[in-house]
Amino acid sequence: MVQDVMSTGVVTAKRTDTVRSVVFKMTMRRCGAIPIVENDQTLVGVVTLLDVPPRPFHPRIPEVAAEAALAAAHASP
Repeated sequence: MVQDVMSTGVVTAKRTDTVRSVVFKMTMRRCGAIPIVENDQTLVGVVTLLDVPPRPFHPRIPEVAAEAALAAAHASP
């Protein structure tokens, strides 16, 4: 059943979030997709890593990846 493999506590994003912030969330959660929701949590779409332009999307991508890795290291118990 789907309930046996689905994720709970899902991180979401809003339409107005930046692509960079959504990529950061995916990096931090080690996931390949983020649901996009309205203020009332109604699902309006999904952004996946396949939707994001490949490097060099942003000149700071290596720095952003390093920041994400550092934040993840500090978040681990």
